[in-house]
Amino acid sequence: MAFNFTSDVKSKQKDCWLILNFSGEEISLSFDDAIELKIQINHVLETGTPNERKIVSEADSWSALCVPNAGGFGVAFVLSATSTIKLWLDAGQAERFSAELQTFIDLVGSRS
Repeated sequence: MAFNFTSDVKSKQKDCWLILNFSGEEISLSFDDAIELKIQINHVLETGTPNERKIVSEADSWSALCVPNAGGFGVAFVLSATSTIKLWLDAGQAERFSAELQTFIDLVGSRS
């Protein structure tokens, strides 16, 4: 599955965004959303079990659930009652996804 991150990094942390593009769809993540997604992904990768807690975006109208997938993970983004987008990543793709997410967190984390 091809995915791409683009970011909009401003001088203030609350104004920074990470956009996840895949399957022709865009998911906007705030700094807090990115941290929560990273925590959930780490849980799935370390334990091999899904986390029962959904991620609910504080800044945009989506929720997500992470599940294990052949050494990687899957994320189901629920955009509305009738629209769900699923991203399935193998171990190599999961490592790249996680690293790019961490780069955004580190960069924005230095903002106040």
